[in-house]
Amino acid sequence: MRRSALACLLALATLAVGGGARAGNDAPAAPAPTPLPAPTPLPAPVPAPLGTTTVFPYEQQRLLTPGSPSGGLAYVTLGAPHDTSVPVVVFLHGMNAFGQMHMGFGAPFTDLRTTVDALVGAGRVVPLVLAAPTHTRSAYAARRMWPDFDLNDFLDATEAALGGSVHLDRTRVVVVAHSGGACNPTGGIFSPSVRKASPLAVVAIDTCLYDDLIPELASLAAAVPLRFYWQPAWSRPVDALKDACASCAIEEIGDLPQKPSPHLTILPEALARALPDVLALP
Repeated sequence: MRRSALACLLALATLAVGGGARAGNDAPAAPAPTPLPAPTPLPAPVPAPLGTTTVFPYEQQRLLTPGSPSGGLAYVTLGAPHDTSVPVVVFLHGMNAFGQMHMGFGAPFTDLRTTVDALVGAGRVVPLVLAAPTHTRSAYAARRMWPDFDLNDFLDATEAALGGSVHLDRTRVVVVAHSGGACNPTGGIFSPSVRKASPLAVVAIDTCLYDDLIPELASLAAAVPLRFYWQPAWSRPVDALKDACASCAIEEIGDLPQKPSPHLTILPEALARALPDVLALP
């Protein structure tokens, strides 16, 4: 009797399962599987610099917080001759609230070494040295950046650090400032040492235009060729600069990548526009 009842139960269960499978449209359809999201494409690999980078101490106590590593950096592009002097581009970075060493030379922002590598490789500029100090002490305020910057002193320190591997051509110096690198009316590119060195050009990239800086830019442009690049996401009185500085070469750069921000992505673009005009092949 028990065996008979158990057999009946098994038969009913089999019919239920089989009937459910055969029911077809009578049974609720299983939900469609959720499609997997498309994979996020990996960013294009950043090419490694082709030249040689030398790091050296520079103004450690005055410009850097205690315990900082060496603040000076010199990059010699591939093809720089050892028997003749080469031009030098000096880069002054902007505000540095987080104390990053060698801003503009790697993560998390751009690496200007690859910018000049591309220009040299394409024959748009001569081989050169790209050199930069670092400022971390009180570098959270644009108006306090690069106090009493001495251009010739930095060039001396750069040449000493290179140890004779290349020689700097002091008649072909370009000074580039980004953001806070040109916001201190008595420091950075406005330091008297910059005019005294008579560089080929001063390039101001998306820098401040405070009321007291516009006449300083005009005065600097009267002594040294000056290029000013800007992007419209940062509203400034550019028209006032145009009125005050007829000799300034002012250029707006639009349609810049929005990440991380146009203020940062303008830097390599402006450098790629300025240097071929100043340091073109003979």
